[in-house]
Amino acid sequence: MGKLEIEEIINKIIQMDQKAMESQQKFEKIKKENEKKLKETCRQMEEDIIQEARRTADNKYKEEIEKCNILVNSILEEGEQKIKRLNDSFEKIRQGLSESIFKEIFEID
Repeated sequence: MGKLEIEEIINKIIQMDQKAMESQQKFEKIKKENEKKLKETCRQMEEDIIQEARRTADNKYKEEIEKCNILVNSILEEGEQKIKRLNDSFEKIRQGLSESIFKEIFEID
């Protein structure tokens, strides 16, 4: 083997080494880009999940408040009906007592 052949072999080895380094650098660059994209995707997914959870919670809150309002209105209405019945009963009793007292005072036979 001559000096020229050895230099050619060495040059080929150096070229292969350079290509391997370039390939490694490209791989690292692609890896970093993919990691960045993946992190951004994860961040966006997390944000979407949080927003959806807030919407769901807000809707559930509104539903529960509406149920409470319906219950409160029902209780108030029931209370008003009871008060009206009591007032009606009181008025009948009062009217009856007034007539009874009037008759006793002026006892007209």
